[in-house]
Amino acid sequence: MGIEELYQLFLESNGVTIDSRKIGENQIYFALKGEHFDGNQFAQESLKLGAKTALIDDSKYHIAGETILVENVINTLQALANHHRKQFQIPIIAITGSNGKTTTKELIHQVLKEKYNVLATIGNFNNHIGVPLTLLRLSKEHEIAIIEMGANHVREIEILCKIAEPNYGVITSIGKAHIGEFGSFEAIKNTKAELYQWLSNQQGVTFINEDIAVLKEMIGKTGVNNLVVYGTEPNLKYTYQYLTSDPFVKFSFEGNLVQTQLPGEYNFNNFITACTIGQYFEVPSDKIISALSSYQSHNNRSQIIHKDGLTLIMDAYNANPSSMESALTNLKNMVSLKKGAILGHMLELGEYSAQEHQNIVHLAESLHLDFLILVGDEFEKVQKSTKTLWFKNAQDATQWWKQQDLMHYLVLVKGSRGIQLEKVVE
Repeated sequence: MGIEELYQLFLESNGVTIDSRKIGENQIYFALKGEHFDGNQFAQESLKLGAKTALIDDSKYHIAGETILVENVINTLQALANHHRKQFQIPIIAITGSNGKTTTKELIHQVLKEKYNVLATIGNFNNHIGVPLTLLRLSKEHEIAIIEMGANHVREIEILCKIAEPNYGVITSIGKAHIGEFGSFEAIKNTKAELYQWLSNQQGVTFINEDIAVLKEMIGKTGVNNLVVYGTEPNLKYTYQYLTSDPFVKFSFEGNLVQTQLPGEYNFNNFITACTIGQYFEVPSDKIISALSSYQSHNNRSQIIHKDGLTLIMDAYNANPSSMESALTNLKNMVSLKKGAILGHMLELGEYSAQEHQNIVHLAESLHLDFLILVGDEFEKVQKSTKTLWFKNAQDATQWWKQQDLMHYLVLVKGSRGIQLEKVVE
């Protein structure tokens, strides 16, 4: 079956799904394969539940007239998504970066929807499966799309760009996320720069934060010239003044004060990125201010939670050396008589893991917190003060937590998703 024929089926359907358990009437089921599952096995079940058809790549599950046998299901999903994207002449904004991309995506969405009908990546559906699924949600009502792109290997951003064909883009930051998978910091830079290279080749528009030196260096190597520059330098068209982040970020632009509901100076860059993109697309300033001021984080990303006289900085959705350092620096700068931190180990650091975990312990201990809790196997291996407590997992740390009286404490909770630190403080 050719792409045009498949696309016609898509137009006649109620969309696509990769989960046979959640099949909707008249949807197309794409039978993906993973490390521990084979979606081909559920093709027949999806049809019984109302699927219009099922795309499979294993002939033994083929049912003539009901399933569609293709060479590779994921490649077909990506090709369909790209074909669908080509039908739209609207701004497609790609966003990537080591830290802050999901928060920035949410902030951009919050701002742009004040004026436009916007499609945005749900959650962090930002990989080779999530990006095509997002694109296939595009409809004629949408005026702008925001596509988040994640990567943990070289060339992944390039591949996602070929699927989504963005004509606008921004990189939020460059840090050490997934450095064990990439192999080096230079490889991380090169991979993220694939977005710059794509936009350069396509004469797209690139938004760049002038305050982040590594981004300026990367721009210089890719030949991008259609730039929208922003930052804290007063001579820029889009210029901002950072005021405070205790406890929430406050900044100003063009004489306007913005009081946000997110903590951490590191979120300042996320806010000004959204503010710049909003101004570029001519969202009125009062609407931008309202959107950014009202945004509240969810899902354990930069959340401030007040609980029984205790203040938690819940940032337990993800962690890497760069974001961990930023979170600890922010904790240092916040005013409180009593402070503590619960840190979970960081994943996908490979040969860099021992040194990066040691660096974080040194930094955390230098803050002279009232308590420091480390959770996870990677933290067991490093040198630490006798005052620093280590627990193997969140369950063990929970037993300690339940026995403490932490009235009037300010506590940072930060770690990789897999360790589920939010369970400690529930």
